Amino acid sequence: MERPTGSRSLDGARAALADFEREAERERVGAVSPRERALLDQGKRPLSKHIEEYGAALRARGTTEGHVRTQVKYLSTMVSDCRWSVLKDVDRAAFEAWVGVLRRRVKGKSQRPLSARSVNAHIVAAKALFNWLVEVGRLAQNPIGAVKRLNEKTDRRRERRALSQDELKALFEAAQHRPLHDREHGNRGKGKARLSASTRDFYLTLGVERALVYRVLAFTGLRYGELRSITIGQLVLEGKVPHIELRAADEKARRGAQVPVRADLAEQLREYLARRLAMHQKAAQDAGGPIPLVLDHRKRLFDLPERMTCVFDRDLKAAGIPKVDKNGRTVDVHSLRHTYATMLAQAGVPLQQVQQLMRHSDPKLTAGVYTHLTVLDGAAAVEKLPHLAAGPAESEAEVAQAGRITPNITPTTCNLDQNVTNSVKTQAAKQRNSSCDLNRENANKDRGFQRLSTDGRGEKWSGRLDSNQRPLDPQSSALNRAALRPDRNVFVG
Repeated sequence: MERPTGSRSLDGARAALADFEREAERERVGAVSPRERALLDQGKRPLSKHIEEYGAALRARGTTEGHVRTQVKYLSTMVSDCRWSVLKDVDRAAFEAWVGVLRRRVKGKSQRPLSARSVNAHIVAAKALFNWLVEVGRLAQNPIGAVKRLNEKTDRRRERRALSQDELKALFEAAQHRPLHDREHGNRGKGKARLSASTRDFYLTLGVERALVYRVLAFTGLRYGELRSITIGQLVLEGKVPHIELRAADEKARRGAQVPVRADLAEQLREYLARRLAMHQKAAQDAGGPIPLVLDHRKRLFDLPERMTCVFDRDLKAAGIPKVDKNGRTVDVHSLRHTYATMLAQAGVPLQQVQQLMRHSDPKLTAGVYTHLTVLDGAAAVEKLPHLAAGPAESEAEVAQAGRITPNITPTTCNLDQNVTNSVKTQAAKQRNSSCDLNRENANKDRGFQRLSTDGRGEKWSGRLDSNQRPLDPQSSALNRAALRPDRNVFVG
């Protein structure tokens, strides 16, 4: 039996032969299990072969070809930069050092280092590869499974914003009128171009269709790639709930969904399909062919290019909407999806329902990334709080009629005039002592605020003083239910 040693020197070949002999001896005595032997054999295979087979497995799962190419590109870059040749060369320390190199690597014409999001894309691709190798039994465990991703919030290169309602209206209007306007005024210095009726109809129809595309994106939350894939047969515009049947193969999460369509947008889509059918019928009649009665349900709803960035930017400029605001936030086609989530939140839709309509698996993504509420929205929410303004002051008569106690206006001790005779003083003292006894009896009954006695002059008093020996309001929150001291008629807290 012959096995390649992978060495060009005689000493290296002898060392490899010694390793082979030790492995064979361990397997002979049962020290190495067949699974461990299989792991050792897979570890000596080239990493390029593993990556190639991983790409084939992704295609078998139904992954798009573009995603497969991107993953293979990231993984090939990793293997080349880390200088790994076979699977057993994979090392966590080397991988983390490579991540540090990626963070300093410049990209494109901007000559700026890669963003945290781009670096995380490489990390995710590598983890997915090694997880697959563990699943198929080629690795015992993921060697980089504990490597954490970078914090994208601290290095966000593109932060999108939502459009306001006025900006949406301006965008729809600009998208509808710009194609014809640019065609008529496209010749600089030659004035307005003279167009035939058919040419004018073509550009008018193009503008209406483009504005409708923006409306569908802004009021359904569909991604641009998902909208490109929708066919006429996926529209369900009749019935109680108009909606779009989004196939699992065309959705980002590969789950499929039913996207509701509001009534006015459904009516606009019906009118668009009716005009499109009329155009096909007229073209068939002019060509002398059979006239179609309905549209082919397999045809795409909109004939959209793969990318719409340039067209969208020109529509933004025509609408007077800045591409980048003063805070550095940008507006692109995907911002219409952000606008959809923000309008739902502004309308008071619960977060759980917004998450369902956005088809997100995590509510943090819905609330933290796609919902852009401003201070004006917060002010409007604060204004919804109940108004608890103080009512008009109650009169003393109303208080007495309601059975509540009026504030005390008489001190507890009788400040008699020095010219009063001793007999009058004695009589006042007896009356004061009897009032104290009465207050004690009332306090022992229910320990609350009592019906008060008089001081001999017909005035009510509470027998309670503050720290300055002034009468204390019995309705004050500072006075709680307290014990009555036996030596004087004063409640102390």
